[in-house]
Amino acid sequence: MQETVDLDYNITAELSKISLFAGITSEDINYIIKKCQKKTYKTGEIIIKEGTTGDRFYLVMSGKLRTTRQSSSGEEIILSYIDTGEGFGEIALLNKNKKRDATVTAITDTVLLELSKADFTEIIKKFPQVKKKIQRLRKERVSLSEDFIKEKKISNVSRSVTGDIPILELIFKLNSAAGGKEQVEHCKDTAILAKEMCDILCPYLVDDVQYAAYLHEVGKISLDEKLVRKHRRGEELTEEEISKIRDYPEHSTKIIATIESLKDKIDFIKYFQENDYKLMPAGAQILRVANDYQEMIHPDYLALSPEEALARIKKKSGTAYNPDVVLVLEKILEKIQSKNIQTQLLYMEIINQALDSKDAYTGKHSRDTTRIALAIGKKMKLSKKDLNDLELSATLHDIGKIKVPDDILNAPRKLEPWEFEIIKKHPVESAVFFDDLPGFEKIARYIRHHHEKYDGTGYPDGLKGEEIPFLSRILTVADVYSALTTERVYRRDEKGQKKAFTREMAIEIMENMKGHFDLDILEIFKEIAKEL
Repeated sequence: MQETVDLDYNITAELSKISLFAGITSEDINYIIKKCQKKTYKTGEIIIKEGTTGDRFYLVMSGKLRTTRQSSSGEEIILSYIDTGEGFGEIALLNKNKKRDATVTAITDTVLLELSKADFTEIIKKFPQVKKKIQRLRKERVSLSEDFIKEKKISNVSRSVTGDIPILELIFKLNSAAGGKEQVEHCKDTAILAKEMCDILCPYLVDDVQYAAYLHEVGKISLDEKLVRKHRRGEELTEEEISKIRDYPEHSTKIIATIESLKDKIDFIKYFQENDYKLMPAGAQILRVANDYQEMIHPDYLALSPEEALARIKKKSGTAYNPDVVLVLEKILEKIQSKNIQTQLLYMEIINQALDSKDAYTGKHSRDTTRIALAIGKKMKLSKKDLNDLELSATLHDIGKIKVPDDILNAPRKLEPWEFEIIKKHPVESAVFFDDLPGFEKIARYIRHHHEKYDGTGYPDGLKGEEIPFLSRILTVADVYSALTTERVYRRDEKGQKKAFTREMAIEIMENMKGHFDLDILEIFKEIAKEL
């Protein structure tokens, strides 16, 4: 049962997180909110019924929904799932007199914001950027749900995959024998990604594709171990080696065919290395994109960054890869990135609290360093990704000082040489703190090198010039300026009070620190110093 709720609370921040409204001012978001009606739906309630007239657009504030359609034989086909932050219902509003072509049902308790057709039309006219994103959403709805049905790629709506557990365990062991733990990890990662893609593209294939992803490389048992590793690293292959690599999916299919319940449902494995996606069944198209992307980013395979891997995939969109499947991959990666940012922000908050508890100066210094580093990065027009990495690195760069004894960290005097050696360990300790966290590998590297000097006399590794990561060089400038312009316990004036240098004095000192900084970055910093 649905319940109408007055919008008597502030949802501006939540709405601004939805991609449809990214970049819109709070004032404009509040304008949109006033047009909305908030409703709650219980699990199992139908929001949209197939065949009815469309009169509303919906935004999911919380919960999860399922879209379904009746097949010609009367069976219910799951088309897709709709998650928090997504919109739906736009197709019937943008097409005059078009009936709803699917049923949408809440599969958890769900909170929606609803816009009438008149208000929806007004908003997309008033905000062209929203209209553009709605059009993209519309394209996804059509191409990712309908095309697989129109092209009759559904061969069996009821698709339950089962297998004899001991036999499956044997095949998993063969998978390990074929390519070691690296191959097992890769197949697991491919299965996870392929499942997410199927949830959007064609949920009826989830079981098939997931099993196929776990088992698709078992045929590499037919290959020499050296060839497997050579191919994995992306090394150049001979024609004979290429032929053997192309044949392994056929061997995988033959091995899997020994399991009666699997042989007909995942035999599409043998097609997944075709050069033209149009020659592949739907399952193979999804498996191909998931497999290739995971091969590109796995540290024991090509070890590319997620951005580089996605760029390579997109280059072959329309030839080796179905453009619709590539679009889904991009959508999933955007969601992962958004979740990563939220996790990173939480880490930052926790670290700031920890630093403040350990030493009030270190916590304040990290915040100041972050503010200065971001100002430099923005002046240099760094990408959004680099600015995010810079913010994380600056916020977290001194966490290793937690391991420094208080009597050394807060010593009101010049440190003894042996004490300074302990202090010098903090960049390494900071990096070690994060290098095991997924997604923080680069951040750990930037943190490790923020005390390197451009002339090679810094620590911990004595890197020189461009050997030092670029973001680390920005951190160095920001770190030193913050330290000079903040009162320090070991730096006292003639009255014995803690002393901080003025902006002008700090810049003069930095200019005289020959060999310490990347001079290009220092010059950029000097241009913006008055604004800090």
